[in-house]
Amino acid sequence: MNGRKLGILLATASVGLVMLACSIGADTTPNTTTASNSSGSGSGGSGSGLDGKSLVETRCMGSHPLSRAERRTRASNWPIIVNTMVGQGARLSNDEKTAVINYLTTNYSN
Repeated sequence: MNGRKLGILLATASVGLVMLACSIGADTTPNTTTASNSSGSGSGGSGSGLDGKSLVETRCMGSHPLSRAERRTRASNWPIIVNTMVGQGARLSNDEKTAVINYLTTNYSN
């Protein structure tokens, strides 16, 4: 297997593990409250009043450590990763998904 194929395989496996971990233990109750989005804190809110940092802490970090996000990825990959996690069962509304993507893109992209 050449290096490119191995890289793609490892990236796909990593995304799958993140998706699985994020969906296990995810809060299945829709979030009907909005958290205050404090500007300048890197919360990555989507303008909807949702706090991306809090969502990552409550919906994802309960299943896997933040160190997965700290490995950093290209900003353009976060929407793909989050959408894949949602497709695998992670419970996020569209607004919550946007807030999570914004937070991860702002704080964990290279």
